[in-house]
Amino acid sequence: MGYGYQHNYQNNYQHNYGHSLLDLIMWLLYAHLLSKIPSYFLGNVLRLILLMRLLNKTGDNSTVDSGCKIYYPQGISLGNNVVITQNVMLDGRGTINIGDDSLIGFESLFIFVPFENIWENISGKFG
Repeated sequence: MGYGYQHNYQNNYQHNYGHSLLDLIMWLLYAHLLSKIPSYFLGNVLRLILLMRLLNKTGDNSTVDSGCKIYYPQGISLGNNVVITQNVMLDGRGTINIGDDSLIGFESLFIFVPFENIWENISGKFG
């Protein structure tokens, strides 16, 4: 038994990885291989090529360092000149728009929690 808000976002985004079998394969490739390549030129280029397909939008001259965990990539947009450092977690169940010329520090978390139905569920259980 869970809270009602879990049902809402699952209808909007059916899968953790995208909408097709190709998206699943690419997300698995990123999550289990490319995210672990050190952040030298080759690792950054390979990650960015794959993320250009998975993310909603990827701006020019953006960098995603190693260890970055990305869930629900279809809800994440990166602007131009964005740097996401090591071990950052992005959860795009809602919408994450990272604007131009941004830096996300290491081990940061961006998590979407839909609050609109939480109080209804709490008041229904305790009220």
